[in-house]
Amino acid sequence: TPDLFLIPYNERITCQSHEEVLKGRVLHLLLDVREKVQFDICSLPSSLNIPLKALPNELEKVKASLEGQADRPLYIMCRRGNDSQPAVRILQENGITAGEVKDIVGGLERWSNTIDPDFPKY
Repeated sequence: TPDLFLIPYNERITCQSHEEVLKGRVLHLLLDVREKVQFDICSLPSSLNIPLKALPNELEKVKASLEGQADRPLYIMCRRGNDSQPAVRILQENGITAGEVKDIVGGLERWSNTIDPDFPKY
């Protein structure tokens, strides 16, 4: 599947930038929008799994995870960085803006290629 460009680049961050967030221990929410079966294969620590198809009905779960921390960044990840882009739109359209809401470019596949070569590919 080719990379899609559905949202402006300023609404996206690179895997390297997300790695800096992790290294800096910046409090954030990582939302993984892959299907549960994929999430169960592998995931980044502390990520919240809500599949893209379920996201419109699970917005309260996202809001609850951000409660009391409205300025906390919210990063969205999927397998290749394609499903996470419409997830950004769904969140924005439903008033979930957090400190920032951004897609992680290239998803877990890019994470494995550029940050953690031991992270499973499937």
